Amino acid sequence: MYSTRAFHPFTRFSVPIAAFLLLVAVVILLAVGCGGEEPASPGGDVTPQGTAESRPRESGPVSDSASTNTPEPTAQGTPQQRSTAGAETPEPTRRGQSGTTPGQTERPAVTTTAGGQSGIPPSQTEEPTPTVAPTPTGPPPCPPTQGSPETDKEALIALYNAMDGEDWPAHRKGGWMSRSPLDQWGGVTTNDEGRVTSLDLSWIERFHGEIPPEVSNLDCLHTLDLSDNQLSGEIPPELGNLANLGMLDLSDNHLSEEIPPELGNLASLDTLNLSRNQLSGEIPSELGNLASLDTLNLSYNQLSGEIPSELGNLANLRMLYLAANQLSGEIPPELGNLANLLHLGLAANELSGEIPPELSNLINLQGLSLFYNQLSGEIPPELGNLANLEDLRLGPNNLSGEIPPELGNLSSLHALYLGGNQLSGEMPPELYNLTNLQTLDLSGNHLSGCVSDYFRDISEARVPVPVCTLKEHSGDAETLVALYNAWHQSRLENWGSLETIGEWEGVSVDATGRVVALRLNNLGGRIPPELGNLANLKWLDLSDGGLSGAIPPELGNLAKLQWLNLGDNRLSIEIPPDLGNLANLRSLNLGSNDLSGEIPPQLGNLANLRSLDLSGNQELSGAIPPELGNLANLRSLDLSNSFLLSGEIPPELGNLTNLQMLDISGLQLTGCVPVSLRDHGVLLYGAKFCP
Repeated sequence: MYSTRAFHPFTRFSVPIAAFLLLVAVVILLAVGCGGEEPASPGGDVTPQGTAESRPRESGPVSDSASTNTPEPTAQGTPQQRSTAGAETPEPTRRGQSGTTPGQTERPAVTTTAGGQSGIPPSQTEEPTPTVAPTPTGPPPCPPTQGSPETDKEALIALYNAMDGEDWPAHRKGGWMSRSPLDQWGGVTTNDEGRVTSLDLSWIERFHGEIPPEVSNLDCLHTLDLSDNQLSGEIPPELGNLANLGMLDLSDNHLSEEIPPELGNLASLDTLNLSRNQLSGEIPSELGNLASLDTLNLSYNQLSGEIPSELGNLANLRMLYLAANQLSGEIPPELGNLANLLHLGLAANELSGEIPPELSNLINLQGLSLFYNQLSGEIPPELGNLANLEDLRLGPNNLSGEIPPELGNLSSLHALYLGGNQLSGEMPPELYNLTNLQTLDLSGNHLSGCVSDYFRDISEARVPVPVCTLKEHSGDAETLVALYNAWHQSRLENWGSLETIGEWEGVSVDATGRVVALRLNNLGGRIPPELGNLANLKWLDLSDGGLSGAIPPELGNLAKLQWLNLGDNRLSIEIPPDLGNLANLRSLNLGSNDLSGEIPPQLGNLANLRSLDLSGNQELSGAIPPELGNLANLRSLDLSNSFLLSGEIPPELGNLTNLQMLDISGLQLTGCVPVSLRDHGVLLYGAKFCP
């Protein structure tokens, strides 16, 4: 009998050989699995459809175009090289980006320059970069969907093919089309379930192709940034299906045709930036449905038609840029409903009609650009209510009339452009109050007279009238000497010197040497009655001066006075009824003093008064005079914290149809405020409206 072991030579070595074969198999599997660069598809190793040679390519960059009335942006370069025609405030930093992606270097913000365009002064184009909120900490949870990581990969592959992915620079592909997880593909961010939440391909730069509709299958997508490239074709309406989308940035491409109204379905959208493309047609009114929108930028396109009034529904909007298009018609007054708006850019269009006074409701506005349009009529004096405005650009247009003195209320203003209009009359002395002004352009108007040497201190001033010759009026000079002696202010620069009075600190004179403005603080002492001799005085500001004693009734002789500010002093005694003679007065501030007695009913004669502040005078007593109801032009009335004022709220206050703010808090009043003021949108403090 033969042993079977004699006929199986491998038997005694079976265990070592099996171990060896297993080791070889593991090595082979590791080699295959770690290759990492073989194209992959959801179904396995399938080569991507189409090649760079078989797909149509653009022959080169498509140049931007605009109407003859629209400044034309320059050709696109790298983000560091691009320049614009200057018709728009520099755009805010993009929001919602997930951070630096593989192969991405951090890009500086795009700056705005003159861009070689003729007809726009360089200073006209340089606007401050607006403040924007911090970037959100991350996307919201993905809503219940039918998709999966595999369907997301299919959508990314379709995007890669449609956008000539094979021509992307090798060092910028960042793992695309590899077997690596999706969150290792350049510009792709996923959540814990592997679903794509952010797609940022702006860092690739200069890729071609069209946006495929398959992108809409990324139904967990929160951030989509395909900006700064050469994409062409239409914006797929299917993007309106991305219900989770918070940021959509397709700017700086060559996209054309109309903006799909389906984008109005993006209820979660925070930022929509389609600027610097070739989009045409009208702005869809459906964009007014984007209740969460913070930034809307459609500037530098070829959009036409009117601005839809529905944009006034965007209650959370802070940035609205529609500049450098072909928009026509009037500015919809509904934009005045955007209470949170910080910047409004409508420059370089074909807008006509008057500037709606409703824009004065934008109390948070920092920048207003309406230049290079066809706007007509007068500048609304209500714009003087925009206390936070830093940049105001209203020219060139066809605006006429005089410069409203209310613009002197814009104490935060840094730049004022009114050039290239048909404004007439003299420059109001109220503008001397713009102590933060750095740029002033009044050129190309029909202004008369001269301006104070005050404007010599402004770094950039284009004023078409001469600086007033510093003549000296002997009578006014004697008055100022009397003031100097009363105040004992040897520290006031040039006061009491041999210099002409126009060189004395805080003094502005006209062409004849008459004093037209007097602005002094930190004085101390009393107000001498001789001050009433300055017959040409239009502006008197002695606020925050430590002055005491009575208000001289002789101030009632200043018939040309438009602005009287004696607030924040220690003035006492009664308010002289003679102030009721100041028929041209527009602003009266006696707040935060120690005045006593009753409010003179003669103040009801000040027919041109816009603002009356008697607040903080704790010794004022008696009732509110019903004659204040005669102040038809009054916009602001502040009687707060004058604790001894009592009696009923006079129903005559219901006649103040232009009133915007009424503060009667801290008073001992009875009754209610006429309901007609509520109907006019008055901000009320310290009382209730009548039923």
